[in-house]
Amino acid sequence: MRWHNALDDILGSTLKIRILRVLSKNAPIHTGRELARLVGYSHTQTNTALAELEMNGLVIKRHLGNANAYSLNENNLVVSRILTPAFKIEERLIQDLASRFFAAMGKDLVSTILFGSVARGEDVVGSDIDLILVVRDETDMESLDERVSEISLEAAAAFGSPISPILLTETEYGQKKRSKNPFWKTVLEEGKEITPRELEEVEIG
Repeated sequence: MRWHNALDDILGSTLKIRILRVLSKNAPIHTGRELARLVGYSHTQTNTALAELEMNGLVIKRHLGNANAYSLNENNLVVSRILTPAFKIEERLIQDLASRFFAAMGKDLVSTILFGSVARGEDVVGSDIDLILVVRDETDMESLDERVSEISLEAAAAFGSPISPILLTETEYGQKKRSKNPFWKTVLEEGKEITPRELEEVEIG
């Protein structure tokens, strides 16, 4: 591993980041072919990247029968202090976004539903984060609408993406779910609800 600008070799390569992400959250050991399939690159490209990661001390190579198997080197300081924490933060970005709304809106907020390109895993740089905020029927919608706008602006600055919330009461959302409108049908099919109790994604339908 280089002592100066050590992250240049990692952050400049999408393939290397994908390999390290897979190794950080899935099964602890993968063969080169398994990794190639999981990251969406050719076996040759993946093996080249793995060799460089091994040379930098970020992954450990073991022989597993006739194949080479790889795992993260948890003793490496770049892995333990930078990469692993970063991947954990990355994995919880949507939950962290939802928690901002729950914290600011309190008991008025019943649920937050993610839909659109982010929910489908098709988002690109600059994609809006589409949310439906379901609130209690007795909520003062006018004052809450101002609060939602403020939270959305703050969240957009924090997460680097525009936030596009749709504010609905429980009754209104129930009506939308029963409607035959293609838009709401799509929301039901692809939407993921983040509940205030556990802040975990669950499929809706």
